Order: sequence, then C-alpha cells, then structure tokens
Amino acid sequence: MKKRLFIALPLPYGFHDTLSGLQDKIRHLGKMKLVEPDNVHLTLKFLGNVEVDKIPDIEKALAPIREYKKFELRVYGLGAFPNNKRPRVIWLGVEKGVDEIASIHEKISSEMIKVGFTADKRFHPHYTLARVKYLNNKLGLREILVKNREQVFGEYTVERITLMESHLSPKGPAYTVLGDFRLS
Repeated sequence: MKKRLFIALPLPYGFHDTLSGLQDKIRHLGKMKLVEPDNVHLTLKFLGNVEVDKIPDIEKALAPIREYKKFELRVYGLGAFPNNKRPRVIWLGVEKGVDEIASIHEKISSEMIKVGFTADKRFHPHYTLARVKYLNNKLGLREILVKNREQVFGEYTVERITLMESHLSPKGPAYTVLGDFRLS
C-alpha cells in the first residue's frame, strides 16, 4: 500500500483571515482552484506515493530536524509562477526566515536522498494560494500582484515541521499529519 506524502511547514490559523481576504480579491478574475486556508503550507519536500513500510525510515531520517532552533518567519509578497504574465500558481512568499528554511530544506533533502528519494531541482519557499486554470482579467491579477509584491502579511514563530499525507478527492486535497517534528 502507498501513501502520498510531503514534508511541510504548516501556516498557523492566525493567517486564515488574510488568506481569505486575498482569495476574495482574486477569485473573480478567472477560473482557479483556491487552496483552503486550513491546507496552506510551505512544502519543504514532496515525496510522492510512498510504500507504507518506508514511513518509519522517513521519520527516522527526519529526527535530526528537531535539533534546529525555532525561528521567526515573515510571510511577504504576492507572486506567481512561472511569472506575472502567465500565472499558473499564485503564491505568498517568505522574507525573514529564508536562510533557516534553506538550511532545513538542505538537511531534509540530504536525509531523504539517503532513504532513496531524488534531490529537488529547485527550491523556492512559498505558500500556494491558488492554482490558475485560466484568467478573464489578466491585467486585474497583474495589478494585484504588483500592488502586493512587497506587502508584509504577518510573522510567526516556526516551531515544527510535519510529515503529511495527502488524500486527493474531487473536492480537493485533505491532509493528515503523520509526524510532527518540534524544533528546539
């Protein structure tokens, strides 16, 4: 049996109003899949479909993450992948805490290679807000992105990293925490 897994930094509940407000600004601009505020997270490593018997090895490999200290993270800027002219993903960025995230990502990546996963090609820390199917108002979205590209959306203390299972359904994904790794 396999489970669809990823390693993430969950976004605290205190950001739900901010996320909902941003989503309200963009939802009318076209057809897009908005990420439920409860599901917004920063993916550190997507593992994909993993055999259940490999989960204890993953958890053991993640144990050293607990040695990292808690740190402050600032949610900063609104942007799009691949760019503002052809947006497919609308995201919230990170300003403060980037070095810590990069260090943790590098550690997780090297530990996951030891367990048999491949290295990431690129890593850009972000929180996905929406996936764009098509836009009715590209200029409207571009204006919102430009207006908010240097906006501070809040700060929080990163205290944990989670191993998550993703259950896909027509209504969207539902996530279950399989492992919780508290930072020191």
